[in-house]
Amino acid sequence: MPTAPKEPEKQNDRICSSMKFDAATTINGVTYLFRGEYYFTIDAYQKVNRKGRKISDDFNDLPSTRVKRGPFLIGSHFKNVPNDLDAAFVYSKDGLIYFVKNGKYIQYQSEGKQLTDEERLRNGFNFNADELNKMTVALTFKANNVFFFDYYYGIVGKKGWVQKFDTIEHFANMCSERNEDINVSETSDTLTTETTSSKRSDIITSTRTQLLPKESEKSDEDICSSTEFDAATTINGVTFLFRGDYYFTMDSYGEIQRKGRKISDDFNGLPSNLDAAVTTRDGTTYFFKGDQYYQAQGRKVESGPKPISSYFKNVPNNLEAAFVYSKDNLIYFIKNNKFIRYELEGKKLTQQESHHNGFNFYPIDVKAVFTSNKNHFFFYQEYYYRVGEQGWVQEQAKTMKEFLSCNN
Repeated sequence: MPTAPKEPEKQNDRICSSMKFDAATTINGVTYLFRGEYYFTIDAYQKVNRKGRKISDDFNDLPSTRVKRGPFLIGSHFKNVPNDLDAAFVYSKDGLIYFVKNGKYIQYQSEGKQLTDEERLRNGFNFNADELNKMTVALTFKANNVFFFDYYYGIVGKKGWVQKFDTIEHFANMCSERNEDINVSETSDTLTTETTSSKRSDIITSTRTQLLPKESEKSDEDICSSTEFDAATTINGVTFLFRGDYYFTMDSYGEIQRKGRKISDDFNGLPSNLDAAVTTRDGTTYFFKGDQYYQAQGRKVESGPKPISSYFKNVPNNLEAAFVYSKDNLIYFIKNNKFIRYELEGKKLTQQESHHNGFNFYPIDVKAVFTSNKNHFFFYQEYYYRVGEQGWVQEQAKTMKEFLSCNN
């Protein structure tokens, strides 16, 4: 598994001497990145000033950056805002200041208000808890909000929700002599980036995997004991949600069976802790775990385990999710944040192909997917998307607790 790249020894006044910054903000279209005694700039055309300047040299003289007053106590002006902040930014969605401290967002509107996890997700900040604790700086760039973590960054669109992850060194290509493969549009809610190295994706996947919280043992048969599921599929109009040793059902009217049943009691021969499940139009269900698959009709497991490669050509092991797409009735798999379309053999889709096919979001850390009433539900750790019959997100991310009615 790839690990975070080691940073070479470089001069402190060079932007790429480290991927960590103390603070960042955008002033008159120019983004300022502060680190130690130095600052670096990126203009509106993404031209990067890679050689830093001393903060003390310019932030007393330049008119656009003149320090007018201070220092003052934070509490004297920003009521209910803590000291020793991690980051601050103006959110494009509502124009308010947000502070980040100890993994929590604080919305500032005449006074600070710490958001609950549910309020954070409703507002479009769908990072996981461990990532929030690793946040170093936040800024607004081309109407998008950019969040820097240890050595990667996430882009949140102007209406919220994570659009893209990449390594910090590729932000505006600041560590490359060329900076022409990244395009941030002021009129779009998404960031389009063409990855020039396959290793870049591996680093991001490895990084985010290391930061994700370890799952506790899910032995509880209550559906609300966790908002994560291992796999999901719809069989004869009933949706089955699998978690650990248990499964839960939801009928076509959305009525949820809140108490789980043991998988081993009703799916004879099927293992627990599944990776993915998918039911085809003819009613055949395939369950996946590791490098094996099982075939079933209804709840009757008819064959398996068998190697995935023995039937599903060019489909990888250890899948993240699987579903039948109503638009073309083909099976799609998800692995390493990529869609794989299966038609006689698996074909990994590029970002452009995925978007053209109606997937206008990124399947980063998808836990399970199922199809119900020609809609597709993508489950993440704390939220979900609903994608329509012909594609495209129809319902922006809502919390899994809402979906499961866990607050009722």
